[in-house]
Amino acid sequence: MSVFKRSDGKSGKYYFYVRHQSGKASKRSTGTRDKRLAEKIRAKYLLEAQQDKALGREPDRSFKELIVIYLEAKTRSRGYKRLWYASQPLLQAFGDNHVQDIDVEAIEGYIKKRYGTVGDGTINRELGVLSAAYNYAIGKRGWKVVNPVVGCKLSEPEGRVRWITRAEAAGLIQAADCPSSFSSESREKVSFGKPLTSQYRSPYLRDFIELALNTGCRKQELLGLIWSNVDFGNDLILLEQTKNGTRRSVPLNSVSRGVLIRRKAVCAEVCPDTPWVFCHITAALYANVGDRVKDVKTSFATACKKAGIVDFRIHDLRHTAASWLVMEGVPLLEVSRLLGHKSITQTERYAHLAPESSRALVGVLEGKANSSSTLSTTWTAKRQWSTRLT
Repeated sequence: MSVFKRSDGKSGKYYFYVRHQSGKASKRSTGTRDKRLAEKIRAKYLLEAQQDKALGREPDRSFKELIVIYLEAKTRSRGYKRLWYASQPLLQAFGDNHVQDIDVEAIEGYIKKRYGTVGDGTINRELGVLSAAYNYAIGKRGWKVVNPVVGCKLSEPEGRVRWITRAEAAGLIQAADCPSSFSSESREKVSFGKPLTSQYRSPYLRDFIELALNTGCRKQELLGLIWSNVDFGNDLILLEQTKNGTRRSVPLNSVSRGVLIRRKAVCAEVCPDTPWVFCHITAALYANVGDRVKDVKTSFATACKKAGIVDFRIHDLRHTAASWLVMEGVPLLEVSRLLGHKSITQTERYAHLAPESSRALVGVLEGKANSSSTLSTTWTAKRQWSTRLT
């Protein structure tokens, strides 16, 4: 095949295929709608490529080839799906370019185009993928190119910390448990970790919320939890797959243990062979009984609306657990370990919720004799923090 037009007919320009060293082929635009001129451009490119190979010169590299070889190298990584999605707007912007032609000015133009349409964090993640792709090509494939992303990054606002009070949490659990409306008085009667009046009233949302609030786990850590990783003997759950890619164990308090016992009873009666803690107990669209629950986004939003809680996301359950611990005086390092943060810097966003500890610290600076002992006593007393969430 010589030159051709795209099947969607959007641009009307002619393209031709280029075969790379990896064996993959990609389309390259000629930039013209004139077929004769396109043929000449293709012939010129092939001749120059042969000369580059004969003389040992660095050939032109297409941006599509860069993304393809990087994604192929990351196929088995846990974050592959996120890398793939982040690469799509990059391909739309630079897909017809040579890698050598993308410079700092081009990156700044990309930032300007994306700015305002998506958040700063999204732009930074896309630039991070682009930078990683360049570094891979340079370090692993020996490409003689320059990474244009270095130094191009938007400053992001401090991470969101949205949490709810224990009374609001009780109302949310009640809303998840009871489809009908309920009064503010009934919210106070919610008993954490106790059996439901009917296990079929709410298949899994209430259990999910209670477990999240009492472990600080992420959504996918809980929805991906299997029974073989629940250790009732030692009151632990083992998280094999976490966002950071590292294993960690999370202790169970009386509430989270009660929730899991309740889940176990439901699974034993309805689908005893399922490996999933959160499974479908009735058939649903694209899901059979015993299949893993993939998301609770819609039902969670409905429960928040019924409970009168606004601007509250599923991940904010994790923020709530962390906030409750910090407000009870648990040291940030301990909270960081429970949440599985790679760096305590991530946990420092909750530091403002521990004003009493700060007062004790400045009291030490003032030379008050009882300040250091008070601080030590406070931290020692809070070592039993696993029960403080109940």
